[in-house]
Amino acid sequence: MKVLKPVGYMQTTVISAKPDDFPYPYPQCHMAFYFCEAVSESDFNGNDETHGRAWLPLDELDTSAWCVKNKVFLDAILENNLSHVS
Repeated sequence: MKVLKPVGYMQTTVISAKPDDFPYPYPQCHMAFYFCEAVSESDFNGNDETHGRAWLPLDELDTSAWCVKNKVFLDAILENNLSHVS
């Protein structure tokens, strides 16, 4: 991936008790989002923390559960960056 620019972050707050083996920042953690250009792709099938990779075509943004739930965030990213998409 070639990072074109960072575009935002999402803060998550865990409201339940911290499990003894919880390996992440607690109670708040952040997920960073970047607008990128894919220059190559290698195999990635996931691990115990992720389901793997999925590419979502732009015409499917309205039907993706994550995109629908985060529409305001996604729309702001696309509005400011879609000119980079060819």
